[in-house]
Amino acid sequence: MPCCMDVSKKLKIGNLCESSLEELWNNPFIERIRQIHFQERYEEILLCSHCGNWWYLGKKPKKR
Repeated sequence: MPCCMDVSKKLKIGNLCESSLEELWNNPFIERIRQIHFQERYEEILLCSHCGNWWYLGKKPKKR
Protein backbone atom coordinates (compact mmCIF):
# COMPACT_ATOMS: atom_id res chain seq x y z
CA MET A 1 0.00 0.00 0.00
CA PRO A 2 1.40 3.41 -0.93
CA CYS A 3 -0.20 5.27 1.98
CA CYS A 4 -0.06 4.78 5.74
CA MET A 5 -3.73 5.77 5.93
CA ASP A 6 -4.76 2.85 3.70
CA VAL A 7 -5.44 0.45 6.57
CA SER A 8 -7.97 -1.51 4.48
CA LYS A 9 -5.35 -2.07 1.73
CA LYS A 10 -7.39 -0.54 -1.09
CA LEU A 11 -4.37 0.66 -3.08
CA LYS A 12 -2.27 -2.46 -3.58
CA ILE A 13 0.98 -1.96 -5.46
CA GLY A 14 2.42 -5.47 -5.48
CA ASN A 15 4.32 -7.99 -3.43
CA LEU A 16 7.90 -7.29 -2.35
CA CYS A 17 8.53 -11.05 -2.15
CA GLU A 18 7.70 -11.35 -5.85
CA SER A 19 9.06 -8.06 -7.24
CA SER A 20 12.01 -5.83 -6.43
CA LEU A 21 11.51 -2.52 -4.68
CA GLU A 22 12.64 -0.80 -7.88
CA GLU A 23 10.00 -2.66 -9.92
CA LEU A 24 7.26 -1.74 -7.45
CA TRP A 25 8.41 1.89 -7.25
CA ASN A 26 8.43 2.24 -11.04
CA ASN A 27 5.23 0.37 -11.84
CA PRO A 28 2.67 2.34 -13.88
CA PHE A 29 0.12 2.50 -11.05
CA ILE A 30 2.55 4.17 -8.65
CA GLU A 31 3.89 6.42 -11.39
CA ARG A 32 0.30 7.58 -11.99
CA ILE A 33 -0.28 8.21 -8.27
CA ARG A 34 2.92 10.27 -8.04
CA GLN A 35 1.95 12.31 -11.12
CA ILE A 36 -1.54 12.99 -9.73
CA HIS A 37 -0.06 14.14 -6.42
CA PHE A 38 2.57 16.27 -8.15
CA GLN A 39 -0.22 17.99 -10.08
CA GLU A 40 -2.31 18.35 -6.88
CA ARG A 41 -5.22 16.41 -8.40
CA TYR A 42 -5.84 14.45 -5.18
CA GLU A 43 -9.56 14.16 -5.79
CA GLU A 44 -8.88 11.69 -8.62
CA ILE A 45 -7.88 9.01 -6.11
CA LEU A 46 -10.74 8.10 -3.80
CA LEU A 47 -8.52 7.43 -0.79
CA CYS A 48 -6.64 10.71 -1.27
CA SER A 49 -9.77 12.76 -1.85
CA HIS A 50 -10.87 12.03 1.72
CA CYS A 51 -7.43 12.41 3.29
CA GLY A 52 -7.18 14.71 6.28
CA ASN A 53 -3.40 15.04 6.08
CA TRP A 54 -3.14 17.50 3.18
CA TRP A 55 -3.41 20.38 5.65
CA TYR A 56 0.16 19.53 6.67
CA LEU A 57 1.36 20.56 3.23
CA GLY A 58 -0.89 23.59 3.07
CA LYS A 59 -3.09 21.79 0.56
CA LYS A 60 -6.75 20.96 0.58
CA PRO A 61 -8.27 18.32 -1.70
CA LYS A 62 -11.28 19.45 -3.70
CA LYS A 63 -14.61 18.09 -2.52
CA ARG A 64 -16.09 15.25 -4.56
